[in-house]
Amino acid sequence: MGLSEFNLIKRYFSSGIRQRDDVRLGVGDDAALVVAPAGQVQVMSMDTLVAGVHFPIETTATNIGYKALAVNLSDLAAMGATPAWAMLALTLPETDETWLDGFCQGFSELASKYNVSLIGGDTTSGPLTISVQISGFVPEPHALKRSGAQVGDHVFVSGQLGDAGLGLLLQMQKTGLELSKSQQAYFCFYILGLLYAGWKLYNIRTGVVLSLMLIVIGLFGLWEMMIYTLVIVVISVFVSILLGLPIGIFMAKSDLAKRIIMPILDGMQTMPSFVYLLPAVMFFGFGRVPAIIATTSYAIAPLVRLTYLGISSVNKEVIEAGKSFGSTSKQMLLKIEFPQALSSIMTGVNQTTMMAMAMVVISSMIGAEGIGEQVLIAIRRQQIGRGLEAGFGIVFLAIILDRVLQGAAQKLKERS
Repeated sequence: MGLSEFNLIKRYFSSGIRQRDDVRLGVGDDAALVVAPAGQVQVMSMDTLVAGVHFPIETTATNIGYKALAVNLSDLAAMGATPAWAMLALTLPETDETWLDGFCQGFSELASKYNVSLIGGDTTSGPLTISVQISGFVPEPHALKRSGAQVGDHVFVSGQLGDAGLGLLLQMQKTGLELSKSQQAYFCFYILGLLYAGWKLYNIRTGVVLSLMLIVIGLFGLWEMMIYTLVIVVISVFVSILLGLPIGIFMAKSDLAKRIIMPILDGMQTMPSFVYLLPAVMFFGFGRVPAIIATTSYAIAPLVRLTYLGISSVNKEVIEAGKSFGSTSKQMLLKIEFPQALSSIMTGVNQTTMMAMAMVVISSMIGAEGIGEQVLIAIRRQQIGRGLEAGFGIVFLAIILDRVLQGAAQKLKERS
């Protein structure tokens, strides 16, 4: 976290919420000190909201802040109590100041309206979770309890019963067709681009099949999640190429480097994928950055190994011919060895991409957004249908990437 728990709450919440006169000590110490009115009993309630479970992931921060306090205020109102003090526990994937500003605005708006003071809390790293504990007071004889309900009592309800639950259900199950105009334009662009790529790399039938897979991902309502997943995969593969190619070439040129690095690659490829999450979380916490680091660390090994294999397998006669014409080491690498090894290197890129796709699902456990996160949520909530949709989305995306990369590798091999 960029800020300590007290500084974060003090910076974003304490200054924006007026403190009540009965608060003797608020944010900034080990505990808060408050004075309860004489003749009143204290009423306490607590609720926890989890992203993707109690509100859609794309919900604005302002609405989340408002709701986090509102659900607690309703509990106190049900007992006829006057709200007074609140404590806030935030679990954040990363310290996003824009998000915190919006959350603070929604929380402070409702807190000011009902004269509630924020007197402390806690922060930590992890999947987005908000817990609020609220306290108030009520004259003891006047506390409204469920056990006090009697036949003939009047029940007052505002609005239509079930509207909020139905609205949340519709929002959580919205389809991929509910896209903005700019998103629809991008969607069509990607479909046409994939159709063209499949046609050029294979044939028109392959292009149509790949495009239909992309359309199905959109119909599942996973378009935005697919983009998050694709971004993490692309960045991880790009970093793997930047690091893996030089390492593989160095191994092919140096026996000492080969003897040192090869056992490391063997260990990396046999190590359980979950182990890669530990150092990423330990050094960088939760969020996108550690997810990319863990994904890259897991996926880089095939590219290094196949780059080494491709460079070291270049025909010796071709190398001798290059030397006889006076080629420098740089010319030998770029104009002779690298083109000859390109097929093997592209196979390594393909394998790295597939391993990145596998790892990005596991990385959802440390805050990686995307389709993998939907699988994790489906497991937690035991939503089989949602899990199957996300699973098929991952499979279709993996097939699309695999076919495109394999086709590109084949074309490069034919040209070389």
